[in-house]
Amino acid sequence: MAFLDNISQNVETASIYFQGGVRRGIIIFLAICILFLVPVYFFGQLGATVWANSDLNPAKIQNKSIVSKKLISENSFSIDRSQLVPLVNDETVLYTTINNRSNSLIGYWPFVYRMQVLDNKGAIVEEKIERSYLLPGEVSYVVANPGNNLGTRLVVSPEPETTPVLFNPFSISLRDRVNIQVRNNSVAEIENSDLLEIRAILKNVDLVEIKSLDILYIIRDSRDRVVGIGKYQIDYLAPGAEREFYLTYPKPKFRRAVRLDIRTFVNYLDKNSVYLPELIEPGG
Repeated sequence: MAFLDNISQNVETASIYFQGGVRRGIIIFLAICILFLVPVYFFGQLGATVWANSDLNPAKIQNKSIVSKKLISENSFSIDRSQLVPLVNDETVLYTTINNRSNSLIGYWPFVYRMQVLDNKGAIVEEKIERSYLLPGEVSYVVANPGNNLGTRLVVSPEPETTPVLFNPFSISLRDRVNIQVRNNSVAEIENSDLLEIRAILKNVDLVEIKSLDILYIIRDSRDRVVGIGKYQIDYLAPGAEREFYLTYPKPKFRRAVRLDIRTFVNYLDKNSVYLPELIEPGG
């Protein structure tokens, strides 16, 4: 091979140059080292290429994760038609649902929307901007109680500040496994008044501290129809802690309330919403 002939010629030239001053064994040793450098170089390049494509390479695992995120498509969430619930004293409450079940890995936080209450002629009775969250694969409720019977329709329009958030279900986190126990939920009429009394006991049976617990309460009649609805928030719930939920609510105008449906939500898209309690060193 021409390459080996060139190496041999270089070795011979070096031998003549160092003639009388460098032993022949040293020259042979240097020649052998040069010969071994060639395969080591090529095998090193091959090994680097194999490692770069190996599934054990952490950099490749991270790149795979990034690519996988990009491959996840974002589907549109749907906003249902609003519903109207007539209450006593000429009041109404309106509500609608936002369905994000088509996005099992994508939520929205913040979920910023414009809420408009319209009358039967389409004129705006009430308008405001709300900030909330929309969890992956969940249905959220928007509730409006203008305090009168003028509103007949609720319109919800997402604002540009609404931000999609990719949720990793395989992350080592307890945020998506918050366990809230609801018991003793009841609804009863208060005698000689136009009010209902709704009650429930909420208990955090998990090991995490909950910064903010959101409650949706739905009052239903004997046919399971919605005759009242609203939202409530508990600011802090420690592990093992219980909290009584108690409110008064206007009676429905045409139906009778018989059952209270309680649903709880935690914004686990916010890293600060749920956390493990700090461990205290013995004697500390």
